[in-house]
Amino acid sequence: MILLAILGFMGAAVGKPAAAPVLSPMAASDVSGIYGNVQDSPETGDMSGYELRFFRKGDVSMVEMTLCEGWCNDTHIAPVRRDGTALVFEYDERLVDQDGRLSRPIRNRLRLVPSRGGFLVSHWTNGHPAWDGARPVRIKRQKHLYGLAVARDKMAE
Repeated sequence: MILLAILGFMGAAVGKPAAAPVLSPMAASDVSGIYGNVQDSPETGDMSGYELRFFRKGDVSMVEMTLCEGWCNDTHIAPVRRDGTALVFEYDERLVDQDGRLSRPIRNRLRLVPSRGGFLVSHWTNGHPAWDGARPVRIKRQKHLYGLAVARDKMAE
């Protein structure tokens, strides 16, 4: 490890870029802060994207998240666990139809793979990819709540 650090420093000293450090698998407790990719559509006023806030509750690593689809309507809080080099959390969701009836619980599972200062998010519902193509979505570190703040306001109505 020391040799790698010296070689990296030497590369930087002679004008060559130092190699990026190899990241060790993170513990869920190592993550804190806000990550997201929530955007507004100027044409429609819709909001879309994910926003996650990592925090600790006693000895348990937790996440509060919202998924904005048209608007940021609600939040979900769940414990986070490590799965290899990724973080994983799950939550159940029930939707309401136009007649006010609750749907069966929908099981959501999100897997977060560290990537360039943020995460690549893969999302499954009831064991199937949540989106066509099932490509991971990038979320980046954010300075302030945005989607979660909107969802909390909506839930308080």
